[in-house]
Amino acid sequence: ELDSRPGSKETAENLRNALIKLKFEAEIFSDFTYEEIKTKVNDLCSREEDLRKSDCILIIVMTHGLFNDHLYSKDTHYPSNDLRLLFLTKQCPSLAGKPKLFIFQACRGNQQDTGTKMMESTATKTDGPMSVYRLPAHADFLTAYSTAPKHVAYRKPFIKAFCEELSSQEVKEGKIDFLSML
Repeated sequence: ELDSRPGSKETAENLRNALIKLKFEAEIFSDFTYEEIKTKVNDLCSREEDLRKSDCILIIVMTHGLFNDHLYSKDTHYPSNDLRLLFLTKQCPSLAGKPKLFIFQACRGNQQDTGTKMMESTATKTDGPMSVYRLPAHADFLTAYSTAPKHVAYRKPFIKAFCEELSSQEVKEGKIDFLSML
């Protein structure tokens, strides 16, 4: 009963091709029920040998979303955090110590971001033609939490590790960017 998402199949294919070029194993799964999603994740986590050889796992979900970070599957909606919880070290020990990256392309509410009108020169000279575009008001943010939602945070290990990273030689020499450091 939700609106269709025109262009989603093409977007997913483009994303898969871009990831394959970066040496990722990439698969597309469409229109899964919530149980099918959980089954697929459990099947993936049972491939321990394959995962031990992996440097990370990247899960990208493109779907309709709701308030409170809920995502839609074919038959219901569920908290996005439920997906993340399926990859805890107890459920997926072969990914312990490896980055588990999640990207959610889904609404989180119904407020429209009208953005800010920007102008940019399309010529090499500043007096050349200008193009107009909109920059989302919430662009250019990176938010990092020291803990998962609804969990306590342990300041000492998090801040200690953060300070050590900030003081590392790679950071001082500009060989590592802030996002990589996180």
